[in-house]
Amino acid sequence: MASLEAIIQGKSEPLRDYIERFNKEVVQVRGADDTMKRYLNAKRLRVGTDVKKTIRLDRPRTLNEFLAIAKIYIRYEEELYADSLNESRKEEPVAESSKKPFHEKKKARQGNS
Repeated sequence: MASLEAIIQGKSEPLRDYIERFNKEVVQVRGADDTMKRYLNAKRLRVGTDVKKTIRLDRPRTLNEFLAIAKIYIRYEEELYADSLNESRKEEPVAESSKKPFHEKKKARQGNS
């Protein structure tokens, strides 16, 4: 049981990674019922996150209910991450030569010949 209590969601650790780490450890612990697993899993979520607020407000009755809520937030986190990657790609500077229209590039090349 102490090993489960020691598992805490890291400051920048994605929810998916935390849940996976917790579940890997749960398999090795004997005698922990679903109520205890759900309680410890929820207790060790990073403070201030939306998922922690939801868990505290909705109080899932089973571990499966907890995991269903977590799955929604995992999907949301992953969508936000994908969006941030797309945004950072859009913000990459374009080389000056590629900004010129094709006909200007062609004239420049012909002038150099």
